[in-house]
Amino acid sequence: MIGSLIGALIGEDIAESDGDSGALGAVLGVATVAVAKKIIPLALLGVGLLVAKHYYEKAIAPSTE
Repeated sequence: MIGSLIGALIGEDIAESDGDSGALGAVLGVATVAVAKKIIPLALLGVGLLVAKHYYEKAIAPSTE
């Protein structure tokens, strides 16, 4: 809720600085917050899986000594 409000305020300020009405910027700000709430956790999950894969492959790799 607070994130959507902050996104709307930032979007409105950006749109007004371009000379637009600000309503479109507010809508885009809210949409950006909604998308970020979905994308950021997925990106973190992907990074976590890549790190786990790296350590898993390192643990099962045959020793070259």
